[in-house]
Amino acid sequence: MEDRRREKRYVATFPVVVESQDRYFFVSQAKNVATSGALVMMAAKLEVGEPVNITYNPESAQSQDYDIKGKIVRVED
Repeated sequence: MEDRRREKRYVATFPVVVESQDRYFFVSQAKNVATSGALVMMAAKLEVGEPVNITYNPESAQSQDYDIKGKIVRVED
């Protein structure tokens, strides 16, 4: 299958918290990242187009959270 992504993906596995538009929080796992998006594995099913806020706290940041706003663009089973 041809990879049509605009940006190079980097394998990076780390925990994130995903907040849905309904204010539900899901502890999830990012699997790969790029400047244009990330693959996040989670048990909850969110809808394509749904806005989300992803919070990431790298171990090296000494408690500094990074909040990233985005939307769901693909859902896999």
